[in-house]
Amino acid sequence: MSEVGLVVEDVGWVPPDGPLFCDDSDVAPEDAGPGCSADEVAAWAAAAPLGSGLLTPWGVLDPAALTDGGRIDALLACARLHAWVDAQEQRLLAALAPSADRADKGFVRDEIACALRLAPAVVSAKLGTATELVHRLPGTLELLETGQLSYAHARLLTDAVQPLDDPLAATVEARVLDR
Repeated sequence: MSEVGLVVEDVGWVPPDGPLFCDDSDVAPEDAGPGCSADEVAAWAAAAPLGSGLLTPWGVLDPAALTDGGRIDALLACARLHAWVDAQEQRLLAALAPSADRADKGFVRDEIACALRLAPAVVSAKLGTATELVHRLPGTLELLETGQLSYAHARLLTDAVQPLDDPLAATVEARVLDR
């Protein structure tokens, strides 16, 4: 056991209170595993306690037990995790975004607004950004997903290329990402 209470075994990192994916039927779906549907996993993740199973590694990190270097590493890890989560959110929002046919997904914006407790105008903006990232700026989305840039940076680029046609947007993205 290290200074911060992490247990390392041959199978990888295991938190002191058990495996990363708990088998407690009150927390995880009973049939979690290969036979578990994607919707069941998503429903479990939406309700799972953040310190048990879903993000267990963060539940055991006590900032007071870390050195300054460890705290900076933990901050970097948080930023990378946040960027990855933002990228997953962009993919989900783009998949939910209404098509040109307004009847296609009529109330999706309002459903998302209710679920996330956001104003409908905020959700509209998020849907626009997600659609731009997924369909027009895949390189930017990839860098967001790998934690190499933040959502704020990605959003600035989507705002900048929004009025441009697709080929010019791709050229701008390539030049910006080369920096």
